[in-house]
Amino acid sequence: MSTQNPRILIVDDDKALVTLLVDYLSLEGFITEAAGDGAQALAKLSQSRFDLVILDVMMPGMNGFDLCSRIRAEGRRIPIIF
Repeated sequence: MSTQNPRILIVDDDKALVTLLVDYLSLEGFITEAAGDGAQALAKLSQSRFDLVILDVMMPGMNGFDLCSRIRAEGRRIPIIF
């Protein structure tokens, strides 16, 4: 992790849960971004560096396991919590 506030990408299609996580993690000093599906997550990962991904398993389109495989196939060694 970096010496700055850690950056967390939250990937989930449940907007209420994402809002809760963003609010809580932001209060704890984390920099958070959210993506509602796998395609949005891949776009954000290509634009910014993250220290952690919090990933939902069941999402429309690309599920969490497929997204995790894509992240790993791109050579990203970022920690992922399902």
